[in-house]
Amino acid sequence: VLDAYDEEPLPQNSPLFALENVLLSPHTAGMTYECRVGVIRMALENILAWSRGEVPGGLVNRETLTRGEACI
Repeated sequence: VLDAYDEEPLPQNSPLFALENVLLSPHTAGMTYECRVGVIRMALENILAWSRGEVPGGLVNRETLTRGEACI
C-alpha cells in the first residue's frame, strides 16, 4: 500500500498503476477521525510531558534538547 509519492499527485502515466500487487491511496490515509484524534492526543501528551520537565515522546534528536531551549 502506497500513500505518499515522490511526485504528488501521482502522474496518470505512472507505472505503479499497472502493478497488480500494489494498492494506491490519494495521500489521505491520515485524514480519518481516529487519526486526527490520535495526533491531537499525542501533541497534548508531549506538551504535558515538556511542562513537567520530561522528554516528549518520539523525540528524534535527543542530543539537541535542553530544558531552556525555545521551540520555534
